[in-house]
Amino acid sequence: MKTCSCLRVVAIVLAAFAAPAVWSQTAITSIAPGGLTISVPGSYYLANDIHWAGQEGALAAITVTAPDVVLDMRGRMLVAPDNVPLSGTIGISADGADNFSLKRGTVKGFQLIGVALANSSDVTVSKVTVADVGNGVPGYTPYGISVTNCAGVTLSKIKVSNVNGSWFSPNSYGQIVAGVFLSGSSQVALDGEVRGVCGYSNVVSGVFALLCNGVTLRNLKIENVNGAANALSGASFGLSQNIRVEKCVIADLYNDAGVCSGIGADDCQHVDVLRTTVTRLSTGLTPNENAPGHTCIGMVFAPIRVIKGTSAVEVVDPGSLYNQLLPPTVVIGPPQNPSGRPARALPVVGPGGELEDVVVLDPGSGYSAAPAVTIVANPLWPLGTGAQAVAVVSDIEEGSASDVRVENCKITDIDGSCDDAHGISLFVVSDARVRRVTVERVSDGRGGRGSKATGIEIYGAVNGQPSNILVENCTVRDISARSPGDLQAAGYSIAGRGVTLSRCKASNVTVSGPNPVDAGAPGRGIGFAWAPDIRPEYIYAALEAQITNCTADNCQVGFDTFYFQNSTFRNLTSRRNGIAVKTEPAGTVHVLYCDGCSECPDAPQESPENWFKEVPVTNIASGNRLDGVRVR
Repeated sequence: MKTCSCLRVVAIVLAAFAAPAVWSQTAITSIAPGGLTISVPGSYYLANDIHWAGQEGALAAITVTAPDVVLDMRGRMLVAPDNVPLSGTIGISADGADNFSLKRGTVKGFQLIGVALANSSDVTVSKVTVADVGNGVPGYTPYGISVTNCAGVTLSKIKVSNVNGSWFSPNSYGQIVAGVFLSGSSQVALDGEVRGVCGYSNVVSGVFALLCNGVTLRNLKIENVNGAANALSGASFGLSQNIRVEKCVIADLYNDAGVCSGIGADDCQHVDVLRTTVTRLSTGLTPNENAPGHTCIGMVFAPIRVIKGTSAVEVVDPGSLYNQLLPPTVVIGPPQNPSGRPARALPVVGPGGELEDVVVLDPGSGYSAAPAVTIVANPLWPLGTGAQAVAVVSDIEEGSASDVRVENCKITDIDGSCDDAHGISLFVVSDARVRRVTVERVSDGRGGRGSKATGIEIYGAVNGQPSNILVENCTVRDISARSPGDLQAAGYSIAGRGVTLSRCKASNVTVSGPNPVDAGAPGRGIGFAWAPDIRPEYIYAALEAQITNCTADNCQVGFDTFYFQNSTFRNLTSRRNGIAVKTEPAGTVHVLYCDGCSECPDAPQESPENWFKEVPVTNIASGNRLDGVRVR
């Protein structure tokens, strides 16, 4: 009996050492006006809805600074204070909080960020709703959820709605309104809903990711993103890699003053977009001298590339007391050439409050000397001071967009106003695969005239460098342009070396409306064509293209060899087209034209009604082979 009792005691002791620690749960019933800081690992929960009173200068309701914290909202709400200066800026902030879990609740009414995650790893946010962030207060560019310098983040079954901001500085890229903002983070996964993002800012986006490695959007709905911005998008990725967008729906986007894209990837590598729908995008007619061109694109993949611009901004004094969540603004002086484009850059604030780096996001153009760089403290965090930086200007040709895969996707109802409208644009891309994609109803020129419309637009690498681009088993239909400055609508258009179109179909491609420069050259709707442009650096031939087993149906022109060289057109079907195959001799001149709403801010203005720049393009077609064209 004694032996058995001793063994039982030993077993109990060993079991106690082997069992994981079980923390007691701490109830949160109220939050003091100055906010609550969780600095001890453990499990916490909201016992009731909390309407935080706040106080002046109290930035966050709940701040988590400890690792191994679980915060369970248990279906409760955390609501921001009303009318308290610089209070209610952030709902829940986790900084340096590894292994943090936030779940089951609503964060509502905060001015800057609903949930802010920074400098943390292994973080999970699940079944959390973030609503009514920003509310359009001037000087705010809010995010529903922000993730900065984190690794291993899962945002599962999240709902972000009604993010509304207003802050625009033409010389800075730092003003971004986003449902979800990701920066400098890796291995981030996101699913759920993002709805109702609106802003007057440089960038407005449902999801915005910058300098990230490994971002997965799966089963995510992004809807109702609207505003007046240089660039507006459903999901936007910059200077990032290993991006995957799968089984997502992006719908109902409108930008009144610049580019509108469903999915945009600038200078990104290894991008997969699979089984995703993009629908109902449109652009407005509002002039915006900071964003010439109102391009409307379902999906765009492009580099960051200029000829002359600000190639770098070097920090010479990091300053102190800056805030990662309320960073300063980097203001870069204007270019010496009045027709140039100002450079834009984003500050990187280190965990110690110093200006760690400045990332050039848009080098601009027209710089002949280094502009002044000014670091302006965030008005919501004026303590940051002392940082200084200098710009470096040089001839540059940098940035790339490569290893792009788009498969089993559908893009519909792309409505452009006065510049390009495209279903997909592979713009200066070196390596891409587009398979089994359907593009329907792409139109341009709603305002009376436009630039061009295309189902799938392809620009390979510049300077005749070889590309590896394949588009196969795709269908585009109902592509139209009104008075296009580039003189065409196209099912598919090609520029660059080494592009293959295989088993693709184009139908119902048309151009309507007059050419205000040359009444005798109104433009044509072409099934398969060259990709024109009015900018000299992007006027280059389609070299060694392969167009095989493709069909053009009910177009004004089925196939056009203008500006193709040493290309093969094989086993083609031209059905019910006005012209089956159009071949013009070398030396034929097409006079393209543009105005201030189609990337020609320097167009000579003869009158408000006649503001055009003429761009003659001389055909250099040669060495093309037509092998088997069935006309029906």
